[in-house]
Amino acid sequence: FCLEPNGLKRGIPRFKLQCDVGANRKTPAIAVFDVVYHRPLPEKTVITSAKLMRNRVGDRFKFTVNFTVRVPEAEPVEHHNGAIGIDIGFRSLPDGTLRAATIYNSVHKNIEHVIIPNEFVKRMEHIQYLSSEMDQSATKLGQEIKPLLKKRKFIPEKHKKFKFLNRIAKSPAHITLSFEQAYKLGKWVHYESGLLPEKVEKKAKDWLKQNAKIYREMHHLRKKTLGWRKETYRIIAHDLVSHNLIIGREKMDLTKFAEVKDRDNELSDKARSQRFLVSPSEFIGAIENVAQREGIAVYKVPARNTSKKCSNCDRVHKELRAEVTWTCPGCGMEHDRDENAAKNIAFGAYQKWTSEIGKKASA
Repeated sequence: FCLEPNGLKRGIPRFKLQCDVGANRKTPAIAVFDVVYHRPLPEKTVITSAKLMRNRVGDRFKFTVNFTVRVPEAEPVEHHNGAIGIDIGFRSLPDGTLRAATIYNSVHKNIEHVIIPNEFVKRMEHIQYLSSEMDQSATKLGQEIKPLLKKRKFIPEKHKKFKFLNRIAKSPAHITLSFEQAYKLGKWVHYESGLLPEKVEKKAKDWLKQNAKIYREMHHLRKKTLGWRKETYRIIAHDLVSHNLIIGREKMDLTKFAEVKDRDNELSDKARSQRFLVSPSEFIGAIENVAQREGIAVYKVPARNTSKKCSNCDRVHKELRAEVTWTCPGCGMEHDRDENAAKNIAFGAYQKWTSEIGKKASA
């Protein structure tokens, strides 16, 4: 590895990383990576190793370098006069956007909403549409070629594609050919033809010709869109931690928010789709990673009644169902369900912290 200065990008240091990606030491293959130094590392941080990764994006490969760093243990922030409460969710709004979370700062008394913009939602819907279109055409391709592939073995067992082809040929009738399998089959017969029946190869090549651009578009758009969300969550997390306040979030079992539908998951198809768009685990992970690095405590607050308990008078509205806005029957305070929950979570986290401080003082 060789890291060299490469000027500035919008005032941010930029570096050029050169490394040997060749398999043969005698004939090095030098790759150059552009490194942008977005955020400063803590003092006395040491880069211990670097790992080169190759990931397939569409029909191409993208190389990335992952650095492992040893960061000195951050000293916990001891003095607090408030807390930040985070209510995680995935609520649809009338303008087509999604509310991913609601954040309350008990010091500044302000509420912020983490919004997934309409553009992101439309992009993901477009990706799902492209995926569905390719799946339908791949299913049709599978129905046409499976009977032809089941007749006999066309390639020896030692061939690198034997398991792949055997998996397609022996799959039950109710198991459809995925667009990923169709794409791999099409690319294979494109570069290595003459091994399979002529009819199979022709149909696979025709499928590839019709869907190659769609396949690449879907993969590139997905990577770009999900990368935007990941970086957005990291920026929000960095901003939250910069307040030097303890952070509270709901204690929840994220497996119940899983995208996969099963008998233990009561989420509707729409809710599961929204959960995927928001990705609560990615948001929580971003916050906890930055908080741990900066020495900010994150407390898990039980989710029970955080939405139903009035943050003004502590009365629990037991008759409340799924209403977004409600009025407290005790004090008459009007609440937004998510905003009220964020306030209760901030108070619950602050109570936990003061309880810990009291125990330490008595010890």
